[in-house]
Amino acid sequence: MLTVKAKSDGETLLEHTEKCLAILPGIMDVFAVMPRLCGVPDFFEHLFYAIFIHDLGKAAAGWQQFLAEGRSWGYRHEVLSAAHAGLLLYDKEAIQAIALAVISHHRDLYYLRSRHATLPVGGPGEQDYYDRLTQLTKNWGYLQMMWDNIPALARRYLGYEPGRHRVPGSVTELKDAYRYHVVPYLNQYREEEMGLVHGVYGLWLKGLLTACDHLASGGRTSLIPSVEEIQRYFPFKKLKKLQWCAAKTRGSAFMVAPTGFGKTEAALLWAEGNQKSDIGERVFYILPYNASINAMYRRLSRITASAGEDHVAMLHGRAAYYLYRELAEKDDESAAVQRARKMASLSRKIYQPYKVLTPFQMLRAFFGVKGFEQHMAEMAGALFIFDEIHAYDARTTALVLTMAARLKREFGARVLIMSATLPAFIKDMFKNELFIETELVVHKEELDRIIRHRVEVLPGSWRDNLDVITQDIRTGKKVLVICNTVSAAQDAYCTLSGAARNAALLHSRMTLQHRERVEKALAGVELLVATQVVEVSLDIDFDILYTEPAPIDALVQRFGRVNRYGSKGVAPVFIFANGGKYDHYIYNSDLVKKTVGLLKDGLLVSESKVQEMVDEVYQGGYTADDRQIFTMVAKHFSNLQKEIVPFIEEREKAEQFYKLFDRVEVVPCEFAEQYIDLLQQGRFFQAMGFEVPIGLKRFHSLRHKGLIEKKHGIWVVAAPYDNELGLMV
Repeated sequence: MLTVKAKSDGETLLEHTEKCLAILPGIMDVFAVMPRLCGVPDFFEHLFYAIFIHDLGKAAAGWQQFLAEGRSWGYRHEVLSAAHAGLLLYDKEAIQAIALAVISHHRDLYYLRSRHATLPVGGPGEQDYYDRLTQLTKNWGYLQMMWDNIPALARRYLGYEPGRHRVPGSVTELKDAYRYHVVPYLNQYREEEMGLVHGVYGLWLKGLLTACDHLASGGRTSLIPSVEEIQRYFPFKKLKKLQWCAAKTRGSAFMVAPTGFGKTEAALLWAEGNQKSDIGERVFYILPYNASINAMYRRLSRITASAGEDHVAMLHGRAAYYLYRELAEKDDESAAVQRARKMASLSRKIYQPYKVLTPFQMLRAFFGVKGFEQHMAEMAGALFIFDEIHAYDARTTALVLTMAARLKREFGARVLIMSATLPAFIKDMFKNELFIETELVVHKEELDRIIRHRVEVLPGSWRDNLDVITQDIRTGKKVLVICNTVSAAQDAYCTLSGAARNAALLHSRMTLQHRERVEKALAGVELLVATQVVEVSLDIDFDILYTEPAPIDALVQRFGRVNRYGSKGVAPVFIFANGGKYDHYIYNSDLVKKTVGLLKDGLLVSESKVQEMVDEVYQGGYTADDRQIFTMVAKHFSNLQKEIVPFIEEREKAEQFYKLFDRVEVVPCEFAEQYIDLLQQGRFFQAMGFEVPIGLKRFHSLRHKGLIEKKHGIWVVAAPYDNELGLMV
């Protein structure tokens, strides 16, 4: 009998199949709820057979020659693999699902239709199919050996023998999967006659098959279990009341508590209490900003490090770069690059029990972006922690709420909605849409005792108060000045920095490497001038704050950068009555006016007072414009969900997803040559350090003026870059 290879490194077809099947027991533990949720009791049997047959087409002589010589075969092995589904003894629907999962596990059905259609009968596509099918004959003995091994494989990895197949005697017993399964499926989709296969059954079957294949090919044959008794790894022994209540809460819940109350640990205890199996369902920790995610990734990694494995994955647009920068501090460049790529790749797979990510990394699956079935499969029965939920605009809130509702309704998900300050109307929307009754809160009496800030409103703008700010800087206080726009922050820094021995500027229009350098040096800074970027996740604690006016929820986040731990008594926070002339592009003017009107001089801000002010400012709910955006987006996204079906990748829908992002990465002209040289050397992470994110409106404005053009595949902006001030536009 000839040996059939599955990989160019010499791994045999049976070896690769066993590696894929070895992941099945862990999947059955983690996703035990799947058969009930999708309405298919023998779901894991179907997955077993899909894994078994997914690469059988590689036994074709032409494919084996391709492995040996490296010359293209010109055909898809999955088409031949899926032909084996006709040997299964299930009903028509189950056989179709298994065949479709196998035939599409590398390329979607639209691609196969364009390249490998076997209809019309007698056409060149059908003839090509049968010519390729006969190439299995040379290795037919090996394939029969594989089929004969099914009982032993099933006992080892499934736990029993399903006996739902027959062993083929020859190639002629295989059945054209394109003709008998792909075409009917596409016709049903076109006619909107959806069946069980078009729903989560098909999604999860394809997703888990792909997951097993990817993990096995990446050298992983098991899933990492969640951390047991996670409280053992907390940096404290005694639980606060909020944390104890979270640990006892079952099902979805709200949690509202101020910074410093241990919400993160409470959320992890809630997740542990809601996990049903020993290995544990997957936990998704969703945050709105990359900086928040980086900080949470470090925190969760520290908590789980003692458990012995790399339990935490991180997903956002710059995750691989962030991992590289962290690793580069310990390893040489080559080792850091390789390890960062490996970690980023594993983060996208069904491997680690905890994922820290942006909502957009989840939403990409619900827009049908490539690989969506695998990501959706991982969400089945999972636990979702939505932190800092207050930070989203109306559009993103509509997307997140619609997605969360579907996760609860179809995926058996449980959700925890968390925030330090949350307008009552937002809370009511989530509670009503997600049917959440449980609310974890800190009692008002306790909140009344937490007073960290005293508010004063200063007439005029920061320019009108230069003497006051400068005096505080010169008396040795650590002063934080926050402006609403980058240009205002750059201007304020130039004006104020001379009064301090050590000053820094921080905003979004800096290169990645410049911003990193500033953030790492903040501990020794006496004066920090910044924009809203300091509102989230930076571990800073200043003595005094001067800030331009903003809505109450944004101001509260800014307050949190001063007297962060309450160890400085009651710290002053000064709010200028006037902001900049471009602030209305960022914040709703009415909300800002309401906020400033509430803030009286000498006001002591207790945590309970914060919530009262938030509710008063947002008493009317969304503005008319935001309400219209919310309703329109929620309706459109709900309708879109009906069109996202397994095995098909719709480029048009994926393009809608990428339009959600309102920023573009550009490279300042003075770094362009260096950037391109690094790309040509394959040093992609180092090149990324020169990128600057700018808003979409500004991008189009600069491009219209001829200040941005594409060079060698990158957007180059013709604007000066200052090593202290950042991009000057």
